[in-house]
Amino acid sequence: MDSDDRPDNKGQAEVEGERAGDHAEEPTVSFVLDPTTDESFVTSPGDFDKYALVVERGPYRGVTWLLEEGETTVGRHPDDDIFLDDVTVSRRHVRMVATSGRLTVEDLGSTNGTYVNGERVEKVDLAAGDELIIGKYHLLIAGRND
Repeated sequence: MDSDDRPDNKGQAEVEGERAGDHAEEPTVSFVLDPTTDESFVTSPGDFDKYALVVERGPYRGVTWLLEEGETTVGRHPDDDIFLDDVTVSRRHVRMVATSGRLTVEDLGSTNGTYVNGERVEKVDLAAGDELIIGKYHLLIAGRND
């Protein structure tokens, strides 16, 4: 995995080292769940207990973040739960809320907008198999039942 594909955030992927801009060694990922190899995650529609975001295109391609129940913030601000370091992403881009059987995304007034399956959205429920676009990140929604 080259440096453009490595996560540098506080999401479920654990990262060792400092941010690349701090002139530290390149971070290494010690855990990343891949729904394409984890058969408990699926990308077909349905009601699920847990959800995950999988980067299909853009920086960090192949990285997956598990979405815990409750609120997850996504954006370019280092304090966001999922940090997407690219100028096409607003500092506070979206808020995602996961509850048993439901996942909602809400745009927080981002500059470039938030898109689900090609349509610009303000707030919408997501389903497994949906494509969420935040800046140049194309994220696939995956789900599983516990």
